[in-house]
Amino acid sequence: MPPSPQPDFGVHLAHVDERSETVAALADHWGTRVGLAGVLATLNRQAQLGQVPARAATWGFQLAPDDDRSRRWWPQGITT
Repeated sequence: MPPSPQPDFGVHLAHVDERSETVAALADHWGTRVGLAGVLATLNRQAQLGQVPARAATWGFQLAPDDDRSRRWWPQGITT
């Protein structure tokens, strides 16, 4: 009997040409493309392990205390 397929978890990126003209115009306007390594090199926030208010959860992430109280900053998204 062949092994059963493994579930496909997580986030997966796919390259598409959608918005390629817009991306090229932005790169021309701002100087250059930096790629994923360039984006990751300039991150200025980091989540920390923390308790979450849910009985079914065993762990989760929390923001830094200053970020939690900020009215000017909030996360734009959470990734895996």
